[in-house]
Amino acid sequence: MVQRLNPSWRNALVSVPVLAAGPALIVLAVQVVSATGVYAGFALSIYALRNVFLIQCGTTALWPDGIENRLVGATASVPWEQVERLIVVPTMFGRFLQIEVAEGSRVTLAAPRSGLLARAKDFDRDLRLIQHAPGGGRARLKLERSALTGQPSFQALLLVVILGAVIFALSHTGP
Repeated sequence: MVQRLNPSWRNALVSVPVLAAGPALIVLAVQVVSATGVYAGFALSIYALRNVFLIQCGTTALWPDGIENRLVGATASVPWEQVERLIVVPTMFGRFLQIEVAEGSRVTLAAPRSGLLARAKDFDRDLRLIQHAPGGGRARLKLERSALTGQPSFQALLLVVILGAVIFALSHTGP
């Protein structure tokens, strides 16, 4: 029996308006002549567009003999025997799941994931489902919860700097 996990469609309720806000910020920034605002608008548009594509295209399928994962533009199939462990990776606003393959490479799963624009209320339930998915007498998958490292802190600092630059640029441009 195949079990499919997909990013929640509820996330589109946030991602689509944010996607619309990117071009609006670009228009505003062009009117007040703010290069920072234009860059921030493009970045916001690309981030939201990525999330919309992930909601539309992303899927993780649990097969009796392995796991198949499809992200935007990339598909990976890994037999259960090659999956070493599951890794929960924390981010600044949430977390996502990776599988580590026997040769050491990692595959980022489309679902479950939780983040700024994509909330997954069933993340832990889906994590347990994947952990116990290997069939045929195989042991459940080992789980590693990565500790927060400097990366989320760096992301938070970067976000504060970008927002500060946009606010500064918009407030210091004359009519």
